[in-house]
Amino acid sequence: MRMTRTIDRTTPGETALIEAVISAVPPNGRILDIGSHVSTVVEDALAARGAVFLADRIDVTDPTVRHPNVAECHIASVEEMPGAFSARYDVVFANYVFEHVAHPSAAATEIHRVLKPGGRAVITVPNPSAPEFWISAHTPLWFHRMVRGEESWHTEYAFQNIDELVSIFSKAGMQPISRYQSAVTYGYLGRFLGLASVARAYDGFVNKRGIERLMGDACLVFEAA
Repeated sequence: MRMTRTIDRTTPGETALIEAVISAVPPNGRILDIGSHVSTVVEDALAARGAVFLADRIDVTDPTVRHPNVAECHIASVEEMPGAFSARYDVVFANYVFEHVAHPSAAATEIHRVLKPGGRAVITVPNPSAPEFWISAHTPLWFHRMVRGEESWHTEYAFQNIDELVSIFSKAGMQPISRYQSAVTYGYLGRFLGLASVARAYDGFVNKRGIERLMGDACLVFEAA
């Protein structure tokens, strides 16, 4: 029998996303949460830090939740968000969403449309050139679910690497502000006892050497023109 264990699924990129959103949202700001379904991790983190804000939510499945900071909830794709008004939001964030998007250029254009001038887009995304996500992109969904040990969804990987995604957002009218990457194979293999130490050693080596093409966890911050 294969031995497994439970590990913390929070990635460094997700931590960076929360910090970037917290630093960008102004008092009484309006934010848009894209693709979180019923998770309120970011909204809870902002509220815990004393931020005063309203959050709208959009997802392809119903993202409606009861939360004191949540306002409107819409079922829609990030590629076309008719329920989101133009130039309405101070911050838009999407946590591990763009790997599921078939047309990232359309999604980036929509994000730019709904942001106020000077507003921030904060995106966490897997790097398709990192080995764990290259495997994910070229294997069946059932295999990915087996490795993750939890529910997973169909992926598109419609961009080849992080540089390409940055270029897509830049062409949509958004200036890159910051970029954080980290190796995270432990997040996938750490639950298998025989591979946990190997995954940690690999991540440490990649991070120490700064090999970005092998760093699977990315957090990108853009500013709307």
